[in-house]
Amino acid sequence: MCLCNDLTELWDDEAKKYIEGHLRSIEVKSDGWEVVYDCPNTGFRWIEDYPRSEEQGGGPMRLRRLNKVVK
Repeated sequence: MCLCNDLTELWDDEAKKYIEGHLRSIEVKSDGWEVVYDCPNTGFRWIEDYPRSEEQGGGPMRLRRLNKVVK
């Protein structure tokens, strides 16, 4: 189910479930710490990152919606 118009940020398990059930991976950044996804319904771009990477295990994963819509 597409919630891209309503969501702006998800963390950890919620983010993983949303990625697996809805988004398409379109780019993995060279350092491997960021992945860009897009929504097949709305064209919104999303980025997976680890903003607290200093924590053990790289910290929690964050998925945040970017403002740019690509159609």
